[in-house]
Formats: sequence, C-alpha cells, structure tokens
Amino acid sequence: MRTTTASILAIALAACGADPAEETAAPGDCSRYQERRGDACHEVRTIGLEEREIAFERDGYTLNGTLVVPTTEGEYLAPLFVLVHGSGPNDRDETSDGNLGIGYGVDVPTFRLLAEGLAQAGAAVFRYDKRSCFTENSAGRCPNSVADYPGDPGAILVDDYVFDLRAAVRAAGAQAGIDARDVTVIGHSQGANFVPQVADEPGVVGGVQLAGPSLPIDVVVVEQMRLYADDLEAKGSRFAKDAEAYRAEADRFEVALGQIRDGTYAGAQFEGAPVGHWRSWFDRTDHLREEFLAMKQPILLLNGDLDFNVRSSHLDRFRGWAEEAGKENASFLLVPGATHSFVQLTDGGRGLREFFSSTALDAIVEWHKSLSPAE
Repeated sequence: MRTTTASILAIALAACGADPAEETAAPGDCSRYQERRGDACHEVRTIGLEEREIAFERDGYTLNGTLVVPTTEGEYLAPLFVLVHGSGPNDRDETSDGNLGIGYGVDVPTFRLLAEGLAQAGAAVFRYDKRSCFTENSAGRCPNSVADYPGDPGAILVDDYVFDLRAAVRAAGAQAGIDARDVTVIGHSQGANFVPQVADEPGVVGGVQLAGPSLPIDVVVVEQMRLYADDLEAKGSRFAKDAEAYRAEADRFEVALGQIRDGTYAGAQFEGAPVGHWRSWFDRTDHLREEFLAMKQPILLLNGDLDFNVRSSHLDRFRGWAEEAGKENASFLLVPGATHSFVQLTDGGRGLREFFSSTALDAIVEWHKSLSPAE
C-alpha cells in the first residue's frame, strides 16, 4: 500500500485532533496551544500552514531552511520545534529512500512530514539543510555546491552541526509569530545526541530524541552491522553470503575506527570522512550518559521496533540510566512497526502503511502539550 503525503497529514489531523473543543480562559497571556480570540483564550484552531524560507549564517556559511507556521483564527504565538538531522549530507527534509535492511521504493521526506504534522497540531517547525549537504553528494536535493563553501569542506566537524543547531534555534526563534520562550529541539539519529548538548540555549523547554544511539559511534556502527548479520543468518542459508559480508565490514570498521581512536590510523580519511571528523564524532558521543542525565528539561525518547540502525536496546539503555539515577523528566516509547526513519510498516515489515508514523507524531504532540507552560 502506498501512502501519500496528503493521507499522512489526514492521519496526523485525526490523531492530533483537528477540531478540538474550545476551552475559554481568563484574559492574559494564553497557554501553549491556545490563541486569543476576543477577550479570552481558546484552544488553537489551525486553518492553514504558512511556509517561510529562512536563511541564517554561521562561521561564514549560509544555511537555508523552511519554517512552517500554523495559520490560526485569532492572535497566536506558536511554540517552536527545531529539527536536526541524522548522519550524512541530509537536506532539510531528511529525504531518504530506505534504512539499513529496508528499502521504501520512493523518496520519503521524513522531516517535511513531521514538520507538517506538528504544524497542523499548532506548533511552528524549522528544518534546514545540513552544512555538509551539497548538490554533489546529496542526489541533487540540496541547493548548495561544495564549490560555494567558504572554507575547507574536509574540515567540517561534528561540532559544526551542534553550533549550526544553536544558530538555527536563535534564527527561528526571532521570527514573527513565534514564542521564543517555548522552543523544543527534535534530533534524529546522530542529531538525537545533540539534544542535551543544546539544552542550555535560551528558550529551550524540552527535547525529543528520535532513534538516538546510547553508545559511542565507533561502537554503534560495528554493532549495527553485526546484529544485522545475525538477522540475515536467521532468515536461512540463502542469506549466508550477505551475512558474511556484513561481518567482514564490521571487522574492518572495528579495526579502522579503533586505530583512529588511538591515533595509529595511517590514512587521512576513512569511508570518505576525514580522520578529524571521526574523532570529533567520538568526542560528541563519549559522554552520552552524563549529558542525558544532566538535562534538566523534559525529554522524550522514541525508537521503532523495526529499526536496524539503532536497535531498541538503545532505548532500553537510556531508560535504565534514568531509573538508576532517579531521573523523572524522561519519557520513553517504543513504536511498533516503525523503522529508523519512523516509516510505519505493517504485516511484520512486509507492507507500508504511513511514511511517518502517526503513533510517533501523536506521542510527540501529547507529550509536548503536557509540558509546563513557557515562562
């Protein structure tokens, strides 16, 4: 079954309540997801979506993105979500035609679907092209060329993505109709690890980790290949060669990344990424437990149970850390039938139901509504 963008949004509207009952409140500042109509506050009614093209600069480079703002009936300051991508040269829509072990047969604009669903519920959402997203390495989906980059593209570090995210939060929060006191960061995969790292940005009231790894990247990348090899072997002898190839790749990655970590790697690059980029990625993922536990704002963590990139064991590990430390501001959800990109599958993974899981979307909206109002 092929699901269109329109049907995804229809599902999202039904899940999130497109026609909520009015709830009047005393005059004054309205609460999250409330708009002023006349002399009182009412539950917000989204009657349309406005898209604004936003550009912002950091470190001499212009990043381009799209801000989606709900059009409402009254006076409304929308809470803001800022989306940050997974690894690779992702465009603002985080477009992908598949994840490890699963092909969708069509490009899926994960972030566009998520942004439109959240905006229909009454939030503004900003998504932007990643610093490394050039036309040359992203199937033409990005507006930039590596020739236009003001510095050395080979010197881009994972740190740059974090600082870009900080700049994106500030740029989007400064837009008209946005409540800059009420910002929530949503990170996917690699970007999920950035959420606690930017929680100190002014106005950030919460964070969402979608398929966030709980271990250093050199451990995760080897783990995902070996576990997938196990999956292939379980399917029967006809997949034995494929399983063997994945195990060989896992061994190769383990050796090379180990050498990069201990400083003995002889080359300048590995798998197309400079050694310095890998080392910066190690630095950003070596303290995930401490950063997660230190985050004072509420945080929601979601994984799909058909995610072969970041297994549900990572969600379990975060949950275990929270329980051991008595951390009470973390919420967890394993989404049945969802992939790494939160495409919703059916029949044990044999059919495609939704390009973005309405279960995941609904969970984000309901969690967000439960947060304390912005001050």
